Amino acid sequence: MHLDKSPSPDGLNLTFYQRFWKEIGGDIFSAATSWLASGTFPADLNATHIVLASKGDTTETMKDRCPISLCNVLYMIIYKVLANRLRPLINKWISPEQDAFVPTHSIMDNSLIAFEILHYMHCKYKGKIGDVHLQVILHY
Repeated sequence: MHLDKSPSPDGLNLTFYQRFWKEIGGDIFSAATSWLASGTFPADLNATHIVLASKGDTTETMKDRCPISLCNVLYMIIYKVLANRLRPLINKWISPEQDAFVPTHSIMDNSLIAFEILHYMHCKYKGKIGDVHLQVILHY
């Protein structure tokens, strides 16, 4: 995590937590372990602010801005700990075909492929033999 990124909703960035870790580290550790043991998160810990940040020097249209989320630092610390502890086990739960969990793939790849297939199906006006088979699987 970057130390000097934008502050979280509580107004503190990671540099504050790193600088004062000797004073607050024990409290953060005990809070995190109690949340993990109970299985519940305090509602305000998951609070996130969405901010439109400027991409460049000029911001004339919405295209000149990009949304960023300002997550709570305590939430990010717990998230990182959980993610790092689950990383060795993830291959047992996730199959290689699930592209969203492959480090070099983007979840957007699947959306773009689906869009291209639907566009092709919509634009095909002649011919009786189908080129594309569409299967929808719903999980409840």
